[in-house]
Amino acid sequence: MFVLDGAKREEAVASLPGVSRKSLDLLFRDAESCLELGVPALALFPVIPAELKSDDAAQAWHPEGLVRARCAR
Repeated sequence: MFVLDGAKREEAVASLPGVSRKSLDLLFRDAESCLELGVPALALFPVIPAELKSDDAAQAWHPEGLVRARCAR
């Protein structure tokens, strides 16, 4: 699942027809549906601004980053 910052946001991924980036509030609904279907885990991919990307994906592991800071709540 591709995670966007903010609320009530959804953006199509042009290179992946039928796939969207969504804010956490929208992803939680999708996650609940997956849970009901028996899906045991989801992979979260935060949308990182190009200027913050690095070969070691440091921003994805930043303690105040999009996924870690928001999902820990």
